[in-house]
Amino acid sequence: MKNLPHFLNSKISLIDIGAVGNPPAHWLPLKDYTDLVGFEPNEKSCNILNSQISGYASSTFFPYAIGQFNEECTFKITEHHECCSLLEPNMEWLDRFEYSSSFIENYRVPVRTNTLDEISELKNIKPDAVKIDAQGFELQILKGATKVLDNIFLLEIETGLHKNYINETTFDEICPFLKQRGFMCMELLQQPPQLRKNLASSWANSKGQAMACESIWMKDLFHWDKSEIDKGRLKKFLLLCWLFNYSDYALEILAIDRFASLFNDNELNTLSLEKNWLKPSPKSEKPNNISKFAGILTHLLPTPKRRNLFRHFEKIADDPNFFKNLLKIN
Repeated sequence: MKNLPHFLNSKISLIDIGAVGNPPAHWLPLKDYTDLVGFEPNEKSCNILNSQISGYASSTFFPYAIGQFNEECTFKITEHHECCSLLEPNMEWLDRFEYSSSFIENYRVPVRTNTLDEISELKNIKPDAVKIDAQGFELQILKGATKVLDNIFLLEIETGLHKNYINETTFDEICPFLKQRGFMCMELLQQPPQLRKNLASSWANSKGQAMACESIWMKDLFHWDKSEIDKGRLKKFLLLCWLFNYSDYALEILAIDRFASLFNDNELNTLSLEKNWLKPSPKSEKPNNISKFAGILTHLLPTPKRRNLFRHFEKIADDPNFFKNLLKIN
């Protein structure tokens, strides 16, 4: 057997709001078993996305902005595209930090928001997972997707820890809403902290402040009746557990009679073997000897300098003359 997705022979349906296109690194192991539905408010950009080949098994993009209501709104276009939002940047707060210029508003465009529950193109799609990165607008989107939330197994969501936007809903506001909907927070990943605008921003011991986080939530299947889930859907749940390394949770659910009865003894035996829950690493992702040696050398640097170097890795990768220029080599 190649891996668990091959054994389960199933695909998941993923709704992606706010980060469309190719799958992020942690979704790559399941890319060939994922059908993506994404949303891009700009119709021209949406058409381009639909004309391109994505990294998923299939992908379809719709020209909608997603919100709590079907209403007219304005989309704020900021200096950095990842900071664009339906909400207005809270510059009084942001101006205290070095990265505030990324939130400077350049112009606004009118858009109409739609709720996930009322999008006609989703009527025949039963999603298994939802990803949301909506720059402070997450709770509004969730409140307009109660039917969708009733059916999905996993929610991956980026939320602020502070109000970087006016009327932003932060992580502590989203937690009680999701718990009431039957979700459990499985893990919390802090995004890189941000430094304030003062002399200490260049000091080696300045840590900065955490501004946002990514959290993974899964439906607690102890509260699901057998009539609400069949073998096909349970396979999708297992695929998501495999992807995020929640094998202990998967086996806990498979120990419940009403779920175990959906599989035969041979299948249950396969699902109980640790080797079948491992994810193979593509050769392209395995470090060669040079990259291993470079990684060892970086650990000789003080922690603050090493973290700063990691922030520039993307620039280094895209600019073959980076070190040449850095070392003033002719």
